[in-house]
Formats: sequence, structure tokens, C-alpha cells
Amino acid sequence: MDKSLWGEQTCYWINDNLRVLLAPDTVQGHGLAVVWAKNKDKPESERTTVNGHPALRTDKLSMSCGLWVGVSDTQVLSVDVIVRRDVRPEYKDRCMFAEKVAGMVLSNLPAAN
Repeated sequence: MDKSLWGEQTCYWINDNLRVLLAPDTVQGHGLAVVWAKNKDKPESERTTVNGHPALRTDKLSMSCGLWVGVSDTQVLSVDVIVRRDVRPEYKDRCMFAEKVAGMVLSNLPAAN
């Protein structure tokens, strides 16, 4: 584990082919709106949804994809994926794989009050 730029714990998994980094933001209070404002004019940014949550794909490159998921109006989850080789079918679309990972994380969060 390590710390995010905003000081919260991050989780990551790394092997010789795959790197997944998860970074929740529950402290800044900005939610997805600030992420969207910073990325809306970038051609590689794309709105999407993950398990009904608004999300934004960013930094989509041939081997990687960044994904921000709006967990609430004030909280987001950042998922960064790098895949070096397409050894599994789900690795071919890096952003879809990032969304799959985010969906698994979201399914483990407690319900909002």
C-alpha cells in the first residue's frame, strides 16, 4: 500500500503483465465534477457509467486506461490499469477492464445511508 496525492491509502496489484492501482478520494469533497472539469476538453476523455455510477475514462493509451468513478457527490474512486500483453480476452480493452475492476470494488462498498 501507498498514499494517493490527497493522502489516502491506495491499493495496487502488480505482476509481469498487469498493474492495477485503486485510489479512493473521500477527503477532498469534490467528487467527479472536478475531474470532469479538468479533463472535459481532452480528446481521450470519455463519459461512461459503472454499476449505475457516473464515471470518466481518462488517459486512454494503447497499454493503459485511467478511470474515475463518482461514488457520491463528494467522493470518487480512481482506477488505473496498465496491461502489457493481451493474454486474456478481457485485457484487450483496457478501459473495459478498468470498469470491470471498479465494478468489483463498488460491489463491496456498503450501501449509502
